[in-house]
Amino acid sequence: MMRLSRILMCGVAALGVALSLMGCGGGGSGFSFSRFVGSYSGSFSGTTANGNPVRGTFTADVASDGQLTAVITQNGTTFPATGTVTVEGNITVTATGGVAGQPSAFTSTLTGILRPAGEDITGTGTLATTQGGVANVVTGRWSAIRARPNANPFQGTYNGSFAGTGASAGLTGTFAVTADANGSVTGLVNQAGLGTYTATGTIARNGQITVVAVGAVPSNPPQQFVSTLSGTATANGAAVTASGTFQTVQGGQVAGSGNFTATRLTPN
Repeated sequence: MMRLSRILMCGVAALGVALSLMGCGGGGSGFSFSRFVGSYSGSFSGTTANGNPVRGTFTADVASDGQLTAVITQNGTTFPATGTVTVEGNITVTATGGVAGQPSAFTSTLTGILRPAGEDITGTGTLATTQGGVANVVTGRWSAIRARPNANPFQGTYNGSFAGTGASAGLTGTFAVTADANGSVTGLVNQAGLGTYTATGTIARNGQITVVAVGAVPSNPPQQFVSTLSGTATANGAAVTASGTFQTVQGGQVAGSGNFTATRLTPN
């Protein structure tokens, strides 16, 4: 299963990269592929069908014709990926591996969209892997941001907490995340009763935050949930604080919501 998870996540990362690159176009409005040209960094997280967490990072480059190449890293192993971006902002990236016709053969597909965030371009989307003819052996989310010449002013390590209400109980927990020079965010969430799960996202130069955490309720079978945090980071000299709201979706239904706060410990 570890081999499967790694492969699946690789595919996901590749797709995530492609998506972020592609979304900034916008089709019949006179935009061209040149708007997407550049280097991107991103991350992904999800769960296997058994509820095991998977996560990784990726980098990608988009050419002036909308073609992209990417490298995904998971558990210390790198994987190549390719994809395309359309002027409408839709992206599709597919990663395959293993021997065709064998149980190890897999196909991972990532889809999503890019949106401007101040002077940045960020992308988010979903990922899914099929292996041995079985769909959705790994599912999750990805996010990416295009690199800029100067470092993101909000890069650094953050600690935070959240509190809210669920369908039948309160929701509380803590998290620790790191934002790199491009604004790509990765980290871990620890929630009472659910343990630790992964979080990925972006923080733009204008302080806009979007982070997605994917975990699984320890039931039989495990039930995946996706929590999306949206908020703003504010700088006061060297000090940076962040706050906002979150919403959790499980089984296609809203399962909880609340608020979060965070403080930057030290810049990177």
